[in-house]
Amino acid sequence: MLIRLLGTVEIADGAGWRHAGSGKQSVVLACLALAPGKVVATDTLVNRMWGTAPPASARGVVYGHITRLRGLFRQHPQVGLDRASVGGYRLDLPPEEIDVFEMRRLASLAREADSRSDADTAVRYWREACALWRGPALRGLDGGWAIRTRAALEMERLTLDLSRFDAELAVGRHEEVLADLEELAVRHPDSEPVAMRLLTALYRADRQPEALARYRRIRAFLRERQGMEPGERLAELHRRILRRDEELAWTGPPTPGPRPPRQLPAVTGTFVGRDGALAEVSEAIEAGLAGNGGVTRIAVDGMAGVGKTTFALRVAADLAHRFPDGQLFVDLRGFAGDLAPREPAEVLEEMLRALHVAAVPAEPAARAAALRSALTGRRVLMVLDDAASADQVAPLLPGVSDSVVLITSRRMLGGLDDVVSVSLDRLPPEDGVALFRRAVGRDEDPDAVAELVALCDGLPLAIRIAAGRLRSRPSWRAADLRDRLATETTRLTNLRIGDRSVSRVFDVTVRELAAPVRELFALLAVVPPGDFGIRAVAATAATTVGEVQWMLDELADVHLLVAPAGDRYRMHDLVRLFSAHLSETLLPPEDVTSAVARLSDWYLATVAHATEVAAMPTANFVPPMVPGPYRMLFETAGEALAWLDAERDNLTAVVAQAVAHGHYEPAWRIVDAVSNYLLSRSAADTLERLTDLGLTAADTLGDLTGRVRMRVRRGNLAHLRGEYESLRQVSLEGLALMAGTDHKDLEASLRSQLAVAFRMTGDLPGAEEHITWAVDYHRSTGSDRLAASLINAGVVAHDLGDLGRAVDLFEEALGPFRRRDRLNLPILLSNMAEIHCRLGNLDRAEELLNEAFELEHGVGVLVSRSRSLTVMGSILVIRGRITQAREVLAEALAAAANDESLEWHTQTLAAVTYAWLDEPKQAEEYAREGLRLVDEGHASPAVQFTLWAGLASALRCAGRTGEAVEIARRATLPSEQPLPVGAGAVPLCVLAEALVADGRPAEAVAPARSAVESQSRLDLRVELVRSHRALAAALTRTGETVPGREHAETAARLAAEIGADPTVYRSPDA
Repeated sequence: MLIRLLGTVEIADGAGWRHAGSGKQSVVLACLALAPGKVVATDTLVNRMWGTAPPASARGVVYGHITRLRGLFRQHPQVGLDRASVGGYRLDLPPEEIDVFEMRRLASLAREADSRSDADTAVRYWREACALWRGPALRGLDGGWAIRTRAALEMERLTLDLSRFDAELAVGRHEEVLADLEELAVRHPDSEPVAMRLLTALYRADRQPEALARYRRIRAFLRERQGMEPGERLAELHRRILRRDEELAWTGPPTPGPRPPRQLPAVTGTFVGRDGALAEVSEAIEAGLAGNGGVTRIAVDGMAGVGKTTFALRVAADLAHRFPDGQLFVDLRGFAGDLAPREPAEVLEEMLRALHVAAVPAEPAARAAALRSALTGRRVLMVLDDAASADQVAPLLPGVSDSVVLITSRRMLGGLDDVVSVSLDRLPPEDGVALFRRAVGRDEDPDAVAELVALCDGLPLAIRIAAGRLRSRPSWRAADLRDRLATETTRLTNLRIGDRSVSRVFDVTVRELAAPVRELFALLAVVPPGDFGIRAVAATAATTVGEVQWMLDELADVHLLVAPAGDRYRMHDLVRLFSAHLSETLLPPEDVTSAVARLSDWYLATVAHATEVAAMPTANFVPPMVPGPYRMLFETAGEALAWLDAERDNLTAVVAQAVAHGHYEPAWRIVDAVSNYLLSRSAADTLERLTDLGLTAADTLGDLTGRVRMRVRRGNLAHLRGEYESLRQVSLEGLALMAGTDHKDLEASLRSQLAVAFRMTGDLPGAEEHITWAVDYHRSTGSDRLAASLINAGVVAHDLGDLGRAVDLFEEALGPFRRRDRLNLPILLSNMAEIHCRLGNLDRAEELLNEAFELEHGVGVLVSRSRSLTVMGSILVIRGRITQAREVLAEALAAAANDESLEWHTQTLAAVTYAWLDEPKQAEEYAREGLRLVDEGHASPAVQFTLWAGLASALRCAGRTGEAVEIARRATLPSEQPLPVGAGAVPLCVLAEALVADGRPAEAVAPARSAVESQSRLDLRVELVRSHRALAAALTRTGETVPGREHAETAARLAAEIGADPTVYRSPDA
């Protein structure tokens, strides 16, 4: 199942469920999910989200929600969320993947089983259908539609519940359904059908007084709230119960219900001792069971490793036969290291399902009440293992019943009332010896065993570990292990309770290890907290990979390390704490500082090498030399990227630790080296954390190069996020730092960034000044950074209208980029393709884009994919391959959906392209969404003129010609910021088209002629096809047929020359 509506609106997410998004986004999904495979009109969605007063941006907001929902469904390729040609959206997936329809399917199966008199099958289907409900349908959604739909579904739920209870009562399961009926009666206190079934169940369970009392309560409720008496059917049922009507009682054979849960784990065969504690617990339980209705609660507390779980399971095993209604075992994970304690609500659901309660309430308090109801009248044994606190346990306790609860915890649970507390201490010597002998399984010297048990401090876990070590080394005797333990001292003093210490458990394991392994374990405190690799450890310890390998395996053998996969290892949190404590006591501080330095240098060298192999290096950077024994080498870009992906989260910890220990230079250099990779992954949050640390390191060190490079990287982050004012400020800040210095290479980097900031905020002369300086400097020095500057220079030249120079600059950059920069190569290729497309070189544009697609797929570069796809969509439209164009544009929009710094470009071209396709609704949606992104600062304000032109085209196609003229005129007004040269020609052409369509061809001639003249100067052959056709239409409509025909022929000739479809840009108004 992929979508749940019967409760909070949720979507399947891997192994769990996630919310479908905001309230209105959830309304969109609910509308579509309740009509799978059918088109829901956009107007319908708008009405259901806002009612009769939607905002002006409503359709754009709907599109935004659709885009985000597509992102949530990305891991489910079988789900289609498509825009329909009739102006709406359709959710394509099998209905049974939606819980509402699955509920109805199960109910239908139940009715079929009823018709065949197959009672057991019918009950099973009714239960499964009811179990799909997790609370009120569409929980948390507001608005008239949601409220009405929720009410209808709740009525359907009530009918479902009543059918289920009818089936259960018909086969004699009145005892089993009482708790669920009680819960249903709470939800529907005024429902007489519910009340009739509850009274019937109580009467058949030989609880006539309770049934009569319940009728009196219902009658009082109806008289007080509704001013009326119960209906005749309910009154007649009351009279039959009152006179003990035998026909109402259950007379058939009892129907066997589900088997009671039997969840107790196996008990170890080596359990010994604890006679006093066993007697104390046995006496408390006997007293509780003899007390008629009191719950016996036993809380077993003690230190880690003392054997609390083993003790509780021994008690439970001895008593299991006295609890015929079931035995429950739950690991509460109160102290499970890197696993969080379990939430009471989750545990309650698990226990209710184990007890075969089909309708599990959604609210935690209701679940606790349901558990108390389910246990009423039953005798169940519960073991709640490893509790974190009294608060975690309290909701899980039964009410009045003959149940027994055994709770284990490292803490004394003084916050629980009416609890018998039993504290387990260390084993007495004779019991410790007996445990050791049973665990080791062979005869040993009694004196040596007694001394060994004493060194284990009587702690069962330590005794078992010692016995296990002896078992795994047949050549050892107990005396050998005793001698090793005798010289050890305790560690981890923070885990001490009185005179009892968990540290002895770890000391037995670690002190058994050879000295080099112990030292390595202590050094592991400085490696990152996530998965770490063998070579990182080798660098930290300054030894060989082979030497480290066997030591790590030794640590894994004694469970101080976990080996999740291959040559990577991980420590649980508690073990890491012990490692850090051991590091403080075993290693001199200077050794720890040196280890951090070696680890930082290793990461710096390895990141630099990985980014070099992946063709996304940091230019002019020479990493530190790493000794050969633990140097990491990558053969392919795929290997390098896989390592960077695995280490991404570790890098923040490595840099933070380097800063904390004063290793500032490797700290900022790691940030610098890994930034290109993070940019290729659009990992803005990680880059932000790292640049924060890098700025701190470089500023503290006072290193000018570091301070400037970190501001360059902060600028990269601002560019990635589309925050161009921030990009300008941080670049100017870097230039201010360099005042009076002669670091021209750093100045060139900052000027390149300023060119981007100035261009995106409309200052093209300023952008040209800065990028020209950077290009001239890089070209004069032969710098590796020349290619990146050439890209920026080409884009500026394009915006200034010098397309020939732009192409030349891009071509000059292409060779160096192909050799060593996979990050920026796809960006360069898509920029070149876009220019060639405008110039009419469609074959060359497609060739460049196909190369970009191959690169983006091969190394996972995400930054430019949406742009490349959108340009390809435009080319396909020009060539007349409409079906392909739609598919590519849909993919482009999906690729840009999670990054608003990219989305504006895709929205712009999509708006224009869909207008060309004569699909006005889609064009209008994309144009308005693009304008929203401009307003929010995710794109240059100059983009709005292109978007207005796209919007005007959409309105013209929709027949709203007057509005189209108004919007088109807005697009041709002078801009507050300079526009790219030639950018005003398209809006002029669009204005001309709108005027012709509005019946004003004479007014259209001037803007169309201006567009032709502007585009002719720039040789924009694709756009000239459109402008010539617009001018032809205007002239023809004004009676100038000869010049009109000439312009039409020119358009046709240009279309043929560039390989365009003959009908491209041909307006129906022409």
